[in-house]
Amino acid sequence: MPLPSGSTPADKIARELARLRGPEIDPHDGSLVAEDLRTQGGAAALARATIRRAIAQAHPSTATDLLPELEAEYGLPSGAVLPTAERQQLLLAKYRARGDGSLLALATTVLTLIPEADLVTIGAADVADTDPNAVFNLVLLVSLATMDDAGLRAKVDALLAQQATGHVRWTFGRGEGPDIDPFLTDRSDSLVEIDLLAS
Repeated sequence: MPLPSGSTPADKIARELARLRGPEIDPHDGSLVAEDLRTQGGAAALARATIRRAIAQAHPSTATDLLPELEAEYGLPSGAVLPTAERQQLLLAKYRARGDGSLLALATTVLTLIPEADLVTIGAADVADTDPNAVFNLVLLVSLATMDDAGLRAKVDALLAQQATGHVRWTFGRGEGPDIDPFLTDRSDSLVEIDLLAS
């Protein structure tokens, strides 16, 4: 049975409809039957695209039309001047955090914006006799490029300020991937990282 040709979504659905109708019709190109099937296929393709677009609005990483509403809902400032992809990334980081101030949630927020980042914590046993409150300090080790991107670091700071509990503090340190820069001091047991001294 000859089927309507073409590669558009309407054409593809028209062929599916023709197969469903079976041999009772002759939907060859140029026939009224073929054009009728294409019209129906176009309507079905438009409906499918509309549904997919509507579904996309429900998630921060794919939303477009509802970006202003989602930003307001998640407590973010309007990103109207930012590119859509950047607004989606900020929303996704906020969405993944879900208001959780745990270390895992903080890491999720940071890694959404800076995938190469590494969060370093201070063990309680290491500071029990010196500064016990230091366990609430975090170091975000990031690449040199990220350290030079003041805008990106400001976005991370803003998100963490909303998410972290009041006693948690953080700072940025420089380190390329898993290979953190060597110590500035010549003591092998030093816990001071070179770039935190420089920052």
